[in-house]
Amino acid sequence: MHLCIHLPEELAGRFRAVVPAKRRSAFIADLLRQALPEEDDSLYRIALAVEQDAALDDEMADWDATVGDGLEGGSAARRDLVG
Repeated sequence: MHLCIHLPEELAGRFRAVVPAKRRSAFIADLLRQALPEEDDSLYRIALAVEQDAALDDEMADWDATVGDGLEGGSAARRDLVG
């Protein structure tokens, strides 16, 4: 398959200077194999969806109010309850 991509001129120049012409396709293919998740990586896709969910971000921000509520281990409030 042939793809047409656009690279910044400086990056394309460095690429041409470092990677021999007959190795460029293989070089890019190797980089893509390393960088892209497996097609069946459902956990990766779920994580991406969660990161992009603005409504969930807003809801999770509401929970920030519970930080320092005395329930974390070793707090003075908990020591008073336990004894």
